[in-house]
Order: sequence, then C-alpha cells, then structure tokens
Amino acid sequence: MLFNDNELPLLKLSEDQSISLDRSWFEEQVAIAAEKAGHKDWQLAAPVVDALMRYLRHRFSKDTISMDEIRERIVTALSLLETMGFDGIVSCLDLGVPPVTIELGDFVPESGWADEEAFFIELGEALRGACEGGPTRLRCRGLRRTAYRLAGGQRWTADCEQWVERISDFIPACLAELRPVGRLVVMVS
Repeated sequence: MLFNDNELPLLKLSEDQSISLDRSWFEEQVAIAAEKAGHKDWQLAAPVVDALMRYLRHRFSKDTISMDEIRERIVTALSLLETMGFDGIVSCLDLGVPPVTIELGDFVPESGWADEEAFFIELGEALRGACEGGPTRLRCRGLRRTAYRLAGGQRWTADCEQWVERISDFIPACLAELRPVGRLVVMVS
C-alpha cells in the first residue's frame, strides 16, 4: 500500500508516476466545461467535485485511480445534472493531464539550514520526475516560505531574497535541460 496522508487515492498518470489529486483543478475543469456548454457562472462545479472527493475518500478502495476512472465518475455526476436541464457539460469536459505540484519546502530539512547542492539536486530530480507524465502545467509552491527556511528562518533578509532568485532561476534552467515534450506552463509561487 502506498502512503497517502490525505486519505484520497493517488492519481495514476503512468505505470511509474502517480500524483496527489488536485481538487481545485478538477473543479476548474468542470466549471470550464459548464461555461463552454453555455452555463455562465455555474455554481455546481464545487458540489460535483465535493461529491467525487467524498466518494474517493470513503468508498473507493484502491490506492490509485486512473484518469479514465475519474472521468467516468465525473461524467456520471454531470449526466444526472443534465437530466435537470444542464445540457452539454459532459461533451465539453476535457480533463487532459492535470498539473503536477511540487512543494519546494519538501526539500528543506526540518532544521531549515540546507546543503545548497543537496537542495538543488533533490529539486532537479523532482522536476525530472514531474515531467515524465507529460503534464501541461507544473506548479512549484512555497517559494518564499522555502527561501525563508533556507536562509535560517529568523527574519526576512537579503539572503531570503537571494534564495528566491536562485530557486526562481534554477527551475526554468533545469526544465530547459530536460526539454519536456509539448508546451509546459510553469507557475512558481
């Protein structure tokens, strides 16, 4: 059994890559499909995804779930709504490949002080692994918090700013070396 601290199955992107489910991304995709189907400001995307997450948390018994299985469950929920007059959403739903999220703070030891080389090696390995499934979006979260911890975590200093800059420069440079297939949008926050 895989360790998964949020009680949800991992989303299986390929035979050797699984990621945490990103609830906000699924909600965004359902809302986009509703808008494409002509349902402006549709307020049911969140409840549809909430129901899916409850099902996965309490009723789904496997450690991983495929995109096809996720799509099937979302389509089932949306099909019920189509019987109530919300037509066309299912045909407009395009889940594609979800964004992969990297928590930058995961590469900082609890003490905060890190070996610079070790931090960038681990981050580079994570970026390489993230690109394997062919995502179109990559999120790197926790930049300022990570820089603060790497600089010692006493107060925000010029060292923190330098860490922000170095990490921000490293991510695109590393991805340029990896040359991910297709278009990859990277968000660092």
